[in-house]
Amino acid sequence: MLILLFELLAVAAIAIMLLCHPRRDDILAVLIGVAAGFTDLQVARVHVFTILVFVWVLFKLARRMNKTVTLVLVLSMSTTLVASTVLIGDLVVNPTLALQLIALTVAAAALALYSTPDDQRRMLHGLLFILTFSGMVAIAQVAQIIPSEVSLIVPDQLIHLEISSIGRPSGLTPEPDWLGMMSGIGIFLAFSLDLRRWVRVLALGICSVSWLLAFARAAWVGVLIVVVLLALPIILNRNRALRSSFQQGRGFAVSIVAVVLAVTTVVVSGVSTDLWNRLRQTVAGAMGSTVPGDDGGLARFQQVDSLLYLAEHSPFYGHGLSAAGRVGVSGKLYLTGPSPNSVASNWVLGLWVDARYLAIPFFLLIAYVLVRSFSTLPGRILALVCFCSLISNATYFPVFWLALGLSLCAIAARSSREAATPDVTTPYSSMYRSRSVRRWPGARR
Repeated sequence: MLILLFELLAVAAIAIMLLCHPRRDDILAVLIGVAAGFTDLQVARVHVFTILVFVWVLFKLARRMNKTVTLVLVLSMSTTLVASTVLIGDLVVNPTLALQLIALTVAAAALALYSTPDDQRRMLHGLLFILTFSGMVAIAQVAQIIPSEVSLIVPDQLIHLEISSIGRPSGLTPEPDWLGMMSGIGIFLAFSLDLRRWVRVLALGICSVSWLLAFARAAWVGVLIVVVLLALPIILNRNRALRSSFQQGRGFAVSIVAVVLAVTTVVVSGVSTDLWNRLRQTVAGAMGSTVPGDDGGLARFQQVDSLLYLAEHSPFYGHGLSAAGRVGVSGKLYLTGPSPNSVASNWVLGLWVDARYLAIPFFLLIAYVLVRSFSTLPGRILALVCFCSLISNATYFPVFWLALGLSLCAIAARSSREAATPDVTTPYSSMYRSRSVRRWPGARR
């Protein structure tokens, strides 16, 4: 109780200082992005990200809303359907998860309705800052500057020496898998945002190295899939704007990072062998099998079997939100009594168990948003999180809802452009470039 009191006093003190600052809107936007880079930064079991969004939107209510009202209504109704199952489900583990889902939905809706392009740029710059710092912490853990078994969030973090002989770092996240996903997001941010050349090279290099050393196969495959989908229009000569972006310093940064990754793989002892073994496990998992010693892959298959069993024996409204958490890490079912989890490792199967047919509107909305916004930076971030969440569920992390809210803005902006000038395409990075953002550290001048 005393710790909670101190946390509340600290938040109150920060809030008062922000309210008195002449550029409070800009600072809040950056802090929202920073808070989105944490997986479990909470006060009184409420994400700091959500609190900051609520404070930020209070200063935005007087401005005109974006043309995202329809999409926000669909989002609100679809998540409300899912959350309502907590009242009727027979295997509910954590009823408060419904409140968390609603709060995150409201935060995403607020971002979609009231954020301006400048707000969005500042949020993404704040997110890139914290992800780059997390990557630096991860590299320091591998280099034993910070002991590998120490995480700044969860002490005594397991380092998985059976996967990587130098240890799997966790950075500012509780698990290496989530470090891989967050570093992948950092790669896309560092590539796409309008940055100075040296800042781009530094951020892209740090995030790429931590992405590699996390040995998170979902993050590896997810980043590669998104890159391939981005490269296809270039190969087919249908995206000249993306092609021209390589002439703006991005090609140089990518070349430098490729050299750094190659040197890291060759020079650091044991990395090349560990990478080869991890790649074999990844390919085997994609083909529906496992290799000897891949306990993690075997556990994933057992989790899927248990989730399918629960879904098969559920009513049309599912077993209730958080019921999928009754599938343990090893795939064991906890059908009676408490369960150590509240969500499943696979977000699609987890929601199918929780809400079954009531989750279909949410699935359709996410699919629509991914298709319509993939050409934008928030859409690519959302796509990476959705893919990684098939292995390690991150859909209750703030970064998912930040990307979702900004993707709704991108869809509305695209629809407006198509209605006004349907034959004009927007330059690749113009959505994230303005004079105002150049005042922020790291923005290109």
